[in-house]
Amino acid sequence: MAAVHAGLKGTLAGVLTRAVEKLCEQGCEPQNLMVAIGPAMGPCCYELAEPQLAEIAQNPALASGLRWHQNQPVNPLAQRPQAAARQQGVWFDLPALATHLLVAGGCAGCADR
Repeated sequence: MAAVHAGLKGTLAGVLTRAVEKLCEQGCEPQNLMVAIGPAMGPCCYELAEPQLAEIAQNPALASGLRWHQNQPVNPLAQRPQAAARQQGVWFDLPALATHLLVAGGCAGCADR
């Protein structure tokens, strides 16, 4: 069992995939892994500057997992006011990127990379 906090910087630095690698090194079978993601900032409240998004998109391992919106999505379940735009950026979906890295990549410990 592992509890891992990554955030954007940690996700980009490979914290999630390294955690899976370590579990596999200790004998965990990839088909027995169960992953839960959350709570996490969703695209309704996570504004990211476009230059930062462009830099992330240059990494082929991350590019296909990127999801964002030009206009801020409305969260109908919001319990408090959503974040206000501050940098004319894009609305970034960090949980989608984390999911992509963990699901599409398979087990980083035993997959060919």
